[in-house]
Amino acid sequence: MSTATIPKFAFAFPRDVYKDRVWEFVWGAVGEYFKAEIAKANGFMAPVDGWEEEVENLIDQTLPKWLEITGTKGRFDRAKAIEESIRLVESQTNSKWTQAVNKIAKYLKVSPKKLKLPNRQDIEATYFLRVRANCDAVLEQM
Repeated sequence: MSTATIPKFAFAFPRDVYKDRVWEFVWGAVGEYFKAEIAKANGFMAPVDGWEEEVENLIDQTLPKWLEITGTKGRFDRAKAIEESIRLVESQTNSKWTQAVNKIAKYLKVSPKKLKLPNRQDIEATYFLRVRANCDAVLEQM
């Protein structure tokens, strides 16, 4: 039997790649989250479960697991890199919000102006709080 130890992390990335990957998870789920919340506000419940499942998969399961098994190349503060990625997504949500509004309007065959829109600030605050909580939970265990 070999005395070699199993590496703690399955993968290791430099800071810029690490940040890009975190951004991909957070960015990928934010549009699904917006669609689900806008649909709920308009009583359009049929596709909501699918969108919520995608958010759960990306933000509650895949992102935390990825953070657990991914190491870093070089010395950098993981928490700071993660926060920078989250803040970048926060600064770019306009396009995802517009896409979500247009998608729901198309499903309902109404003008986007006729939709009941939930409070966007509240929706975003809830989403990013969830993302940060999941990331923090993983970082605290490391």
